[in-house]
Amino acid sequence: MKKILLVITLIGSGMFAQEMSEKNLMNKSFDTLISYYDENVKDSLLARQIASVYIDKARLQGDSIKMARGYSRLSFVSKYKEALKYLDTTIQLSKNGNHKNFPTVGYLFKSLYLYNNEAYEESLKNAISG
Repeated sequence: MKKILLVITLIGSGMFAQEMSEKNLMNKSFDTLISYYDENVKDSLLARQIASVYIDKARLQGDSIKMARGYSRLSFVSKYKEALKYLDTTIQLSKNGNHKNFPTVGYLFKSLYLYNNEAYEESLKNAISG
């Protein structure tokens, strides 16, 4: 019985890993990629992979708002300095757009990161900019 359970577990995890290959992820919709990201955000390596594919797919379509959304997601699973760079990219990509959430999302999360690292003045400037 244990062997059967082990085989089922291995097959299941193998199918999941195959589903998460970069090639396979590129064929998923943007909404599906965001769902995968949200489901796997605690696995930072997998979440980074999904966010990177989201960005690549958006870049191929020339959609700067979707790219900004991908970079904001990438910042959530990154270390502090890297996260700030991704949030700056989010802001730059969406600054001239007309999306209701961007670039505000970039400014507010950057403000939060700065505040949590005791950069209060810069945090306030970003919060006001958003």
